[in-house]
Parts: sequence; structure tokens; C-alpha cells
Amino acid sequence: MIVVTRLNRERLALNPDLIERISENPDTTIYLVDGSSHLVREPMTEVIDRIHDARAMVLARAAAQNARDALK
Repeated sequence: MIVVTRLNRERLALNPDLIERISENPDTTIYLVDGSSHLVREPMTEVIDRIHDARAMVLARAAAQNARDALK
């Protein structure tokens, strides 16, 4: 999950796997595959960085789990 901030300062956690596209004109809008959209305060580049970080964390945790399983 990534946490973003709506324009009213409410925090929102989104599943990055459900993001279809992101636009910035000038506000950042995140469009999900279910057709919903969310206007957020973060710039598009920051949202993309958060998606990359979330996916890297998933891969790192999976690698750590595989290493633990190999020791059993």
C-alpha cells in the first residue's frame, strides 16, 4: 500500500497494483482500474517513487522469507 494525501489533507492508502494511470495537470490525479479517481497533494514523481518503494519492499520481504525458509 502507498499512503497519499487528499486535497483536504485526509490520508489515504491505495493498493499500487490497482493504479491504472496518474496525471498531473496541475493537481495529481490517480486513476484506479475500477474507474475511481483520487486527487492528491503529492506530485506525480513522488507517487511513482512511493510505488517503486512499495514494490521494492515486497521483493525484499519475499527474499528474506525465502532465505529463512532455506535455513529450515
